[in-house]
Amino acid sequence: MALVEFHRQELVRQRDAAKSVAWWYIAPVIPGAVVMSLGRYFQLHAPGRTLAWDHQIVILCSAVVALTFAIVWLLNAWAAERLQRRIDELDNLRSAGQ
Repeated sequence: MALVEFHRQELVRQRDAAKSVAWWYIAPVIPGAVVMSLGRYFQLHAPGRTLAWDHQIVILCSAVVALTFAIVWLLNAWAAERLQRRIDELDNLRSAGQ
């Protein structure tokens, strides 16, 4: 039973880490991404492109970065749900074995 309890604790730890990925993995990167996007948006545009075209490229790249952050968050939320199901299965096995 000690091994099962250890395994359950590790699953809980992993679930909690996956649930909080927005705070420890995504949030620290956001200020840098915003500063880089704003810096690129307000600097002189690239030669051979209009200012409007250059701004559209920066906005598109920012949207791709935001979409990537959202996908990472959703994948981790999905993983947390799967881990919770495994924790529930272990709890059911433990209660059935008692």
